[in-house]
Amino acid sequence: MADVETSARLMLAALKLSERTRRGSANWASSDEANTFVWSGLSSAVSIAQYRTVNATRVRMAVVNEMGDEIDSITVDHRSEDYEALERLFELARRSALNVDSVLDNLLNELG
Repeated sequence: MADVETSARLMLAALKLSERTRRGSANWASSDEANTFVWSGLSSAVSIAQYRTVNATRVRMAVVNEMGDEIDSITVDHRSEDYEALERLFELARRSALNVDSVLDNLLNELG
């Protein structure tokens, strides 16, 4: 679990990744884990996952170093002030990894 300063830095990374993903300059891949997507940089990688519990929907973002060790993470639920930003990143990552826009474009072209 991240301390306050690290949480702020993780959230800044999330906002920057959201913007890059929205612009199409950050590409995500599906993970072996359900509802988990991964972005790989030169010396680190980020995973973003969404999961539901009985009481809440949670989003977890984790950062791993070049050795594959998780260096820190942040997990929020719908009551957190950071939930909207991490939920947005999750949705952008999901759409990128699953190539949603291209699939929908192809479907619409097929249907005429």
